[in-house]
Amino acid sequence: MGKPFTDYAEEVLFKPLQMSHSHFHDDHNHIVPLRADGYSPRGDGFRTNMTTLDMIGDGGVYTSIDDMVHWVTALEQDGIRPGLTPILETRGVLNSGEEISYALGQSHGEHRGLATIGHGGSWVGFRADVLRFPSQSTSIVTLCNRSDASPSGRAIQVADIVLAEHLGAISELDEGVRSEGMFIAAFGPNPSYVGMSLAEIAELRGKDPVTVLQELIAEAEASDAEVSLETEGRRERTEPSEINDPSPYLGTYYSPELDANYEFVNTDGSLVVHIGSNAESELQRISGDTLAAGSRTFRFSRERGGVTGFELDAGRVVHLRFRRLN
Repeated sequence: MGKPFTDYAEEVLFKPLQMSHSHFHDDHNHIVPLRADGYSPRGDGFRTNMTTLDMIGDGGVYTSIDDMVHWVTALEQDGIRPGLTPILETRGVLNSGEEISYALGQSHGEHRGLATIGHGGSWVGFRADVLRFPSQSTSIVTLCNRSDASPSGRAIQVADIVLAEHLGAISELDEGVRSEGMFIAAFGPNPSYVGMSLAEIAELRGKDPVTVLQELIAEAEASDAEVSLETEGRRERTEPSEINDPSPYLGTYYSPELDANYEFVNTDGSLVVHIGSNAESELQRISGDTLAAGSRTFRFSRERGGVTGFELDAGRVVHLRFRRLN
């Protein structure tokens, strides 16, 4: 007979490593002393953002900073099981023979001349990051309980302080990477929106743009996000404009794939979309009947002059069809 994974993890991982405040949360009704709730911004305040799922996979571990000290120490000293740390740190290899930065559950990287290895994670209102500098025997663990936190950015800020004497100089920022705004790709009508320039993020994190881009890709892999690049000459800057007359788009639209309704309403003269219990988002016109709200693109279709539906692009999801109900 086998045993529950929670019991196995306690026996093989948590108890030997003295991680007494860690467990796989396979019962959402389980009372956890001193537990921090997760939060997400909403309007001028916050709302709780927790799960009611019973899960043991990604996002299923409850732990503490003290326990994470035991965890990263075991990784550094190969103390989980002899020979395991080198296996976990072995880079993947493509069919072409090329090594990639990703290993087993963690990615190799570099910060100002120092090799790094680690991984971030996110689930509901929680954000986390483990950043290790193996050659310096230094690990930085960042645990946050608000969904708009940037744990990897905070980890870098800490590293810049505690490892200051070991770090190389910050590369000068190239003006060519400043690409903030809304763009239309030359090979299609869909806008690509960048809310913050790569240069600004690099400056905040104290890194060169290339290193930051690698981090952003790793962070995107750990969350519901996507990072895309477009080479110069394949895009054209455009300025979004206000929608002077929202009336053609007002109404409720239904997606059979999502079994969900999106409602478009006129709020103080602006066209906004309500998506379930999420905060409303104001739309702007990109061109014609192509509208955008943040990173979401709505391409409305018409028949005999009237709007009949739209296709939605949102991150990895593209061409999601909605039909107008009223």
